[in-house]
Amino acid sequence: MKTKLILITLLALGVAGVFFTSCNNDLDIVAPYKDTTVVYCLIDLNDTVHYVRIHKAFLGADNAYEMAQYTDSFYHKNVLSVKLERWKNNQLYGVINFTRDSSIAKDTGLFANTPNIIYKSESCNLLSADSKYRLVVRNSETGSVVTSVTQMIQPTLIANPSSGTINLY
Repeated sequence: MKTKLILITLLALGVAGVFFTSCNNDLDIVAPYKDTTVVYCLIDLNDTVHYVRIHKAFLGADNAYEMAQYTDSFYHKNVLSVKLERWKNNQLYGVINFTRDSSIAKDTGLFANTPNIIYKSESCNLLSADSKYRLVVRNSETGSVVTSVTQMIQPTLIANPSSGTINLY
């Protein structure tokens, strides 16, 4: 009888525990800040000036449309070193340095347009179709380094198609 009473008491406490406890359903969609660098770059052998666009990804508790109007939300301070290295046969052949530039106007839109910060280089005599290129973006404030490596795309050859017959059996 004593065992039954203990089992009933434990069962009652277990059922009461299920009904009187709850879980926290709060969802915090804004994670702690993490520096995330976004880089856009297109290099063409035929161009004399090259540009790299660098942003910070941002997320905050405020309205994203409002945050996009503040340049410190998506631009880094003047702490970035940007360079393009030319590699051939695992040997470094030269470095093209990019400088911070805000001379090109940006159209109005969702993001703030003044200043329009890009990184510019005019010393592109190192470009060659037979090399690999490594873009290096170094943040002197955080110590983070963003890199990317690509092979230069070879020029395409477009020829006129020749006429002929095709036999289908």
